[in-house]
Amino acid sequence: VGVEPALEARDRDTPPPLSLAQQRLWLLSRIDDAGAAYHMPCAYRLRGALDADALARALRALVARHEALRTRFDVVDGEA
Repeated sequence: VGVEPALEARDRDTPPPLSLAQQRLWLLSRIDDAGAAYHMPCAYRLRGALDADALARALRALVARHEALRTRFDVVDGEA
């Protein structure tokens, strides 16, 4: 396993615009409140001892690395 490149934070004066796909999903969620329509639930059975601290660190690193996992859509004046 190689070393991941360092991440660099970007300053933003305003939030980036939504992509067309994000606009569609946002609109559909406002119309139907189908919040879980695109969720992909799954379960895994693991054997052996769980290192909860290592799992928590791995999940925090994953979320820190991928902005999409931290994305939220704030509504201002009826617009995402």
